[in-house]
Amino acid sequence: MDQKHTLNVGYFLLALFLLGAFQTWLAWRDVAQLSHTELMQMVGEGKVASVTITETAVQGRFKAPVDGKSLFLSARVDPDAAAAF
Repeated sequence: MDQKHTLNVGYFLLALFLLGAFQTWLAWRDVAQLSHTELMQMVGEGKVASVTITETAVQGRFKAPVDGKSLFLSARVDPDAAAAF
């Protein structure tokens, strides 16, 4: 590969990285990071519309935006481990 093609590939990879970083920033600015306690309080108040529970996280959507954010993410807490404290 000559120098001209190497430079073009470098610019392409840089542009691809910057595009990915921008999309990640756009996606995360609408997500509220909640503690488990805050999440359970909002569930009790009826502010949560939907929830998805995975092995390590609880994520979902608010019924109405909270602090301008319509989505939330919280770390999942094992009930047995929480009871120990």
